[in-house]
Amino acid sequence: MKSLILSALLAVSSAWEEKTEQMLRWQRKRSDWVIKMGQKDFEDYVRQKGKEYSTLVMFTAQSPSRGCQICAEASEEFSILAKSTRYTATESNYAKMFFVLVDYDEHDGHRIFDAMRLKSAPAVYLFNEAGRTSKNDQFDIASRGYMAEAMAQFLSDRSGIHFTAYRPPNYGGWWFISLIAVSALAIIYMKLDSIKEHLNRDTIGYLCVVASLIFTSGQMWNSIRGPQYIMRARGGGIGFVYPSSNMQLVAETHIVMILYGAATLGSILLIKSAQAKTSLADRRFFMLLGGSLLFAGYGLTLNVFKRKYRGYPYSFFLG
Repeated sequence: MKSLILSALLAVSSAWEEKTEQMLRWQRKRSDWVIKMGQKDFEDYVRQKGKEYSTLVMFTAQSPSRGCQICAEASEEFSILAKSTRYTATESNYAKMFFVLVDYDEHDGHRIFDAMRLKSAPAVYLFNEAGRTSKNDQFDIASRGYMAEAMAQFLSDRSGIHFTAYRPPNYGGWWFISLIAVSALAIIYMKLDSIKEHLNRDTIGYLCVVASLIFTSGQMWNSIRGPQYIMRARGGGIGFVYPSSNMQLVAETHIVMILYGAATLGSILLIKSAQAKTSLADRRFFMLLGGSLLFAGYGLTLNVFKRKYRGYPYSFFLG
């Protein structure tokens, strides 16, 4: 009897090791360390019991016909997290977690979506060694975003194993920035006398305002993530504002920058209208124009905010 039990345990252990070795082989074949699966492999290597590893699965729909811009962005972050194990894996987490991608339009992915009762993408679920998942094992993209660091923290919290997202440094970008900086310093040195004539308090103030508008409107995010300029609206036509806080469009940031600029200019004009050295006619003009710009800039900015956060209850006008 003991020999039968021992043989059964050895067989189970061998099956577990075979699954792990197969997952490792698939992982090594992928440059991004993300394993793509169809329905049969998903049932055998993710949902089935008898494994020594867990899986983090991203369900996505990256076909251009689906129009899911956020799916491509989230998949890139998922790949960064998967590749991080190359640099940060330890004995406690090596071969204990694998990263799997299921696309709705590839390898009968739609059947997996139906089995999981998924109606939207992207979605991220953690499956334990027993092939089970729960509501607490779903990564909340809506509230936490889809950055690799957020998913790594989620994995650490749910699995009890420490995971770290590692982004390899981009030295090419630093060389380009250094070249631009050196060129700018050379131009300033050669044209220093001409620059001094225009370098006064007003010029510096305007430059600071423009820089503030650029950074506060989301231009830095655009340069990092590279989103599309506009999108196709759900009801047809063109969309300039993405209806969620997880994503933004380039056109949207330009609109926000203009509205911030209008509100800022309106405030400056209202301040000028209160200066005693300004003539009465100019003061009246500055007051009317400044008030109108501030009114329009603030109201429309609130309107854009409400479009991105559907549950926001307040509006100023055109809400």
